[in-house]
Amino acid sequence: MTLNIFKVSVAIKVILSILLIFSFSPGKAFSQSPVADSVYYSKAVSGLLNYYQNSPDKKLVLYNGPEHRGYFRQIKGFAYFDTDKMVEGNVHYDHVWYKLPLLYDLVMDQVIILHYDGLYKLSLISERVDQFNMNGHFFKKIGDTYLDSKLFPGFYEEIYAGDSISLYARRSKMISELLNMQSLEREFISKNQYYFLIRGSYHPVNSKKEMYALLGNKKKEVAVYLRKNHVKFRKSKEAALVIASKKYDDKL
Repeated sequence: MTLNIFKVSVAIKVILSILLIFSFSPGKAFSQSPVADSVYYSKAVSGLLNYYQNSPDKKLVLYNGPEHRGYFRQIKGFAYFDTDKMVEGNVHYDHVWYKLPLLYDLVMDQVIILHYDGLYKLSLISERVDQFNMNGHFFKKIGDTYLDSKLFPGFYEEIYAGDSISLYARRSKMISELLNMQSLEREFISKNQYYFLIRGSYHPVNSKKEMYALLGNKKKEVAVYLRKNHVKFRKSKEAALVIASKKYDDKL
């Protein structure tokens, strides 16, 4: 199966390269205008990608992950981001965008999709997922390059993307177990870790001290604004970090 996927990818790249060379070849200058060439090339590429995404070969690429069996119903809560129901989203997988229903498993840090036959769920291979979005939330893979090597590799939500600062959250869940006299109680517990991206470097901001240490001469402005609007870091950490980001970026 791996060999077939490789052949599909290579074939697409070769055809696109041929189309590109053909559309700009000197011999065509006498037969078609540049505009006609451009239209021809665009239609050819669009048709090729449409064929690829709707052909049986697509199944080899997108639907080749392991089955997602879910979790025991006895566990309190759910393992997923925001909802335990499939929601419409977009995922960038193997350099191709797909629009389809998604779940984001916060325990395993995996994107879940429905198999094309609709009978069961699959986990996408995380190494092939660059980014995805669902319910107005945008996630991107961070931690697998030299610039972001300080972060644990995985998916991070981009909460605020500014000119001089960005705010990211690492969303996760774990299963907590409590043994009492009669039974074992299990529950999904959420955890969020926050990071500022400033001048190309990621910095943890999970305490008020860490936040103010990174704000420079904006520290006083942020403190006054938070106090005036009754936003307490301990109770509303994410809201406070968004406000700090916007003040730092002169957007508030």
